[in-house]
Amino acid sequence: MAKSKQEADLKIHQKVENSDEPLFQAETCPDLTNVSLEEALKQLDTIMDQMEQGDTSLEESFLLYQRGMSLVKHCSNSIDRVEKQLRILEENGVSEAACLK
Repeated sequence: MAKSKQEADLKIHQKVENSDEPLFQAETCPDLTNVSLEEALKQLDTIMDQMEQGDTSLEESFLLYQRGMSLVKHCSNSIDRVEKQLRILEENGVSEAACLK
């Protein structure tokens, strides 16, 4: 985990330092499809720690913020999916219980 965090930090730093392109581009926030809710929450925690330390540049802070917002959206979508599945299970359970009476 620590090594991947260091690699991600280095990648962000290199992108900021070596690019004249706008900071807010799709490739700065990779696809989160295969990131679990737990992993996304860990990444958010790491981002918050980095930003609270106050030793990141403005550009790095923007990239961290962008990544954080993507992670928040991913977490929200994951939780919404689970809530929908629970509602379906509850509805099916109530229907089946009603049929058994």
